[in-house]
Amino acid sequence: MTADRWELWAGDLGATLADLADGHVLFLTAPPLPGGEVVATRPRALDELLRRRRVVDAPYLQCLRTGSVLVVELVGAASWGGHYPWSRGQDAALQELGWDRPRRAGDVGYVLDGESAPPWPPVERIAETVDLIVATLRSVCQVADPASLRLAVRRLPSTGD
Repeated sequence: MTADRWELWAGDLGATLADLADGHVLFLTAPPLPGGEVVATRPRALDELLRRRRVVDAPYLQCLRTGSVLVVELVGAASWGGHYPWSRGQDAALQELGWDRPRRAGDVGYVLDGESAPPWPPVERIAETVDLIVATLRSVCQVADPASLRLAVRRLPSTGD
């Protein structure tokens, strides 16, 4: 029964990503991991200095549609500047699944295909991206049922307005 739920959920996620309008972002939050701890990370950039330390108690990812590219980022490990306390084993598992650590200064999340140009998967690869997201949620984030996930789609504010 759980496999059927994941299959249906993956289909819905794929449709949502395919329909994601330019300039919109999908936020997906998993429940806190069993035995996970909340950490406060040091600010990484000057604008972060103006805000309180960021505390994250659950893994999350975001998918931003920009033109024909889907920018997919997973919260990074606190051990290298991210905002979530992934263990070394989880960090290794994420990289094995296909998540890359950021290569640009100031970035604090895992990304997909960090070495390709453009640096994130094009919209045509949505099914492959959904498979990776599901594998990440099930194996690394230990999500048993997709009903426990929170999903929201929002339009990013325009910088030219």
